[in-house]
Amino acid sequence: MTEYKSFIIGCGKVAGLYDDLNDDFIYSHARAYSENDKVSIIGCYDINSNNSKKLAEKYRIDLYESNYIDALAITKPDIVSICTPDNTHFEITKSILDSDFTPKIIFLEKPACNNKKQLEILIKDSNKKDIKIVIN
Repeated sequence: MTEYKSFIIGCGKVAGLYDDLNDDFIYSHARAYSENDKVSIIGCYDINSNNSKKLAEKYRIDLYESNYIDALAITKPDIVSICTPDNTHFEITKSILDSDFTPKIIFLEKPACNNKKQLEILIKDSNKKDIKIVIN
């Protein structure tokens, strides 16, 4: 029985686009979620809509969006995985923290941000909203 809903932002390699579903090892967010019966992937987003569509087809994700903030507000996932290029991590995480939507966990690929000031902002804002940020 599914207990947690997940949403993936960034649909490339670490998200699961290139994972081999027949491999014994799990290398990606989508594959890990799909192998866990307590987690369902309810949506995904990539700036490249072809990647969003491919990941959605591969993992049978119903919603692949062109605007992740709107999609998060609609789907209300418990977990948000941020699997985008390094230089976008801070901006995307900050936009989620500034939105009306409140996930339980943001699972953020490393590096979380580009400098200490950005990290301090993310910590302060996540504490304010009681959102846990887990850095992979």
